[in-house]
Amino acid sequence: MNKVRARGMHLPLFWGILGVVFFLFLRDPAKTGQWMARGLSVAVYKALPAVFPYLILSSLFFKSGFPALFCGRVSRAIAKTLNIPTSGVSALLMGVIAGFPLGASCTAQLYQSSLCTREEAERLSAICNFCAPPFLLGAFGVGVFGDIRYGMLLFAVQTVVALGYGILLGKRAKRARKESHEKEDQAPQQSTASVCLLFPLIGECIAKGALQMVRIGGYVLFFSLLAGVIQDTFPALFEMFPMLRAVVCGFFEISSGVAAIEEASALSFFTGALMIGWSGVSVHLQTASFLRQAGLSSKPYLLAHVLLPPITATLSLVAGRMLSIF
Repeated sequence: MNKVRARGMHLPLFWGILGVVFFLFLRDPAKTGQWMARGLSVAVYKALPAVFPYLILSSLFFKSGFPALFCGRVSRAIAKTLNIPTSGVSALLMGVIAGFPLGASCTAQLYQSSLCTREEAERLSAICNFCAPPFLLGAFGVGVFGDIRYGMLLFAVQTVVALGYGILLGKRAKRARKESHEKEDQAPQQSTASVCLLFPLIGECIAKGALQMVRIGGYVLFFSLLAGVIQDTFPALFEMFPMLRAVVCGFFEISSGVAAIEEASALSFFTGALMIGWSGVSVHLQTASFLRQAGLSSKPYLLAHVLLPPITATLSLVAGRMLSIF
């Protein structure tokens, strides 16, 4: 009853925010249309090309029995360190290489296939859903600073911080486990798909990836539009503080935020690292949709994106100074 009342109390606030957003969109329809066009450009030329191929490939990997390969010594060592099943190493690898929302998609598939527990899946979602190397090296490193080393530095520190956080979460989960016996490693029991099933499997994964791509494009488009309309509402403020434009855009949508960084400096690197660590409301909703469909909570994921970005940005800046990159 108390939860129902709390939700009821929040509804007027939510409706108020919707009313303000509705007003901003209607205030200048022509400008809204222009920001829609820019949002479409961001979605079509930046966001979707960086995600769509990996959506299909990750699904194909998992449905053809890819997690079953992670049973060697290295996989077992990683799994033991993070306190996850060996099958979880495959989701971790996908998340590190392809970034969000692929990490969430792989984690959800593991849980739905009974290859890990709910608690393990939620811990995995907290450490394998950060920005992918192609975006960090290309859009951030080369695109903003003209030097791929900036992206490589941020990717290296981001990965180390996420894995360190995963180790801490694993140790806490191990201490909290009350069972006296060791939990058996939930290695995948599924067999690899036969050759005769691969052709329909490929078609199924492409169709599923296309639907996910449309959904992700909708998130990117809406929040790019919202960030643009907010900029038009307070033009003097954004002219006075140019970096604020990137911060506001990055809060809602990461691609637009990074593209709005106008100068290459230590401050812009730190700000960009914070934005990339936060990843944007658009990405959070994309990730939450994958986790929710699998019956998983997005709280561990969101907590990681609040706690880790300041650590990653600070360590990256310090490392950059030590390596004379800045």
